[in-house]
This record gives sequence, structure tokens and C-alpha cells, in this order.
Amino acid sequence: MHWWSGTTASTTTAEALGGPSSGPATVADGATTTTTSSTPTATDATSTTDGGLDGPGADVVDSVNETDDVNETDDAISQVSEPPQMVSSFTMTLAFGEASDIEAFDLQAFQEEVLELRGWDADDVVVVPDFLVAVQYSFPAGTTITTDQAEQAVAVANVVDVANVRCTIEGANTGLASSTSNTTTMATTTAAAGRRLTDVFVDAQISFGTDSAAASGASVTSANAASLGTALGNLDPPVDATPSVTQAPAVTVEITTNVSSASAVEAPTADEVMNMVLEQGIEVTAEVSAVAVVSYTRMPCSEMQCSNGYSKVSDATSIGCAESACTVASDLSTCCTRVATSGSLAQSWSGALVVLVWSADRKSVV
Repeated sequence: MHWWSGTTASTTTAEALGGPSSGPATVADGATTTTTSSTPTATDATSTTDGGLDGPGADVVDSVNETDDVNETDDAISQVSEPPQMVSSFTMTLAFGEASDIEAFDLQAFQEEVLELRGWDADDVVVVPDFLVAVQYSFPAGTTITTDQAEQAVAVANVVDVANVRCTIEGANTGLASSTSNTTTMATTTAAAGRRLTDVFVDAQISFGTDSAAASGASVTSANAASLGTALGNLDPPVDATPSVTQAPAVTVEITTNVSSASAVEAPTADEVMNMVLEQGIEVTAEVSAVAVVSYTRMPCSEMQCSNGYSKVSDATSIGCAESACTVASDLSTCCTRVATSGSLAQSWSGALVVLVWSADRKSVV
């Protein structure tokens, strides 16, 4: 790299001006003279540096040496730093058409096909399946029922833990309805007597985790509205109502997949999922959620907030921090590089190059 020496330029300027103590040089009126320093070779710059360069030019050489050191450090960092490590998550939802398909579904074989499809290592993948049964019940207009009561009755009727049951209650009407503290009440008043009221609807979902056999059994028991009515009547206080099944039980499995990798992964498409299950002779409809990065083992340097005077290294996305979160204390030297300030370079160059412009009516130094 070739650099102009500040010493050579200063000497040439001093001689042109008549020496540092002789005052301004005299130039004939009407003459225009431009004086610049000559460009030394790389050897000249090196010799001057070895001799102990003083003055503004020294800043230029020092800045170059510091920049070279930073570049060498960056190269070393890229070679020895660990790549980032993150956990990407997505969920595949499979809806079965027949209850008999639930137990026939080979979850292990399906997981292996997903790994082969994307080329993932089994040690880097954690799969969390959850078999679900969803059913909708309706109650006559005027029924008062809370979500707690509905969940307790559904749990009893299907012999499951109440913690695994979720119910939502919905009731619309064109007259008056009151809802207080998780309670849906359909009532008529004299003013609303002529208006139509609709039924109360309870949507219930039961979670079975990895137990596909239990989910298969609940697809049968949850369709028994009389059993639910009995369970409601045995509550304290009892709910005196006769439920009906308005949407038959539907069985799905939600397969949440967590993948550890150096970058966010690409999930299988819904068509790919359906085709893999079809290889088992089972028809399903499938949905696949978007991929989300849920955590880091080693956060990438691209997430680092560098200190003032620093900027991220060029390959920040492929370099990992020491821990799950980047910190200035641990990762500044790995993720960030010092920014060279333009002020010192500009000052050094102004001392290395002087242009004298003379005109008939004025003279100035730029």
C-alpha cells in the first residue's frame, strides 16, 4: 500500500514559502503558481517510519498499521470462532378423517421421514406430539353454564384430568343476554319476549399428549351427549340442561418440532406432510405453521449491539457468541471491530499535501 510521507511534503512546502521563519514568499504580480509534493515510493514511506516519523504524517502510518492489525484479528476470529446455535420451532397439524386412523398412524416412522427429507440429525431434533379431540355441544336457550362447569363435566364424561380440557362458551341472540364472571346466560324479559334467542354452544378440546389410543377412545366417548348431561347434573351446584352434539368429535395431532442448527430451518410444506402420511395408507389434511426462532444456545453476532466506535464484523451471521445472549463483556472482540475515525486521516493528509494558488489580486494557501 502506497502512502504519501508528511515529511517530504512539509520540506517541499517550506522551501517554496522561503523557509519557516522567512515569512511569505514574494511572487511576481500576475503569476499563478501551483506547488504539490511528489509521490514517494512505498520504500520511502517505510524508511521514514523506521526513522521515527514525526508530524501529521505519522498519524497516517499509525492508522494504517492499526487497521492492518484489526484485519488480521478479524481473520483470526473467523477461523477460530464457533458458529451460532439456535432452536427453530414449527408445528405440523394433521387432521384424521377416521378414528381408526389415529392408532394406525406411526408417529416414529413419520418423524424419521421428516428428518430424511430435510437432512437433519436426529440428535438435533426434539418432537413434541399432542393428540387432540375436539367436539361441540349445544344447550337450549336459557341455559346457564360456566366454563369451569363445562370443563369439569367433559373431564368426568371422558375420564380425563380436568387440566387437559379446555372449553369456550358462545351464545348469540337478538334479544337480551347477560354474561357475568365466566357465565353465559340466555334469558328473556318482557321487553325481549318477542325476540329470538339462540342456543348456547360449548366447544370442548381434550388433550392426550402422546397417547393416541386414549385419543381414539375419547373420539367415541365424547360423542355421548347423555353421558355429558349426567356429569353436569352431578356437579355442585348441578347444571340442569340437556346437551346435544352439534359437531362430531374430530381428532388431530399437533407435532411441534424443535430443531437445533446454525441458522433457521425450512419446515416441510403441507403437501409434503400429507404425502408422507399417505405412504402409511392414511389420508389426512395438514397445516404447517411458520418457523420461529425460539431460543439460542449461541446467539449469532448479528444480534450483538456493538459499543460506540465499533461495528459488527462482516460475517456476523455465521459467528456465534459465547452464550445464549451476546454481551459486550464476553463478545465485543469476537463480534465487533473498531471503526477507523476519518478525522485523524483527514488531518494527516492535509499536512501531507499543500496547494498554493496565486492570482494577480490575491494569494492563498489551501
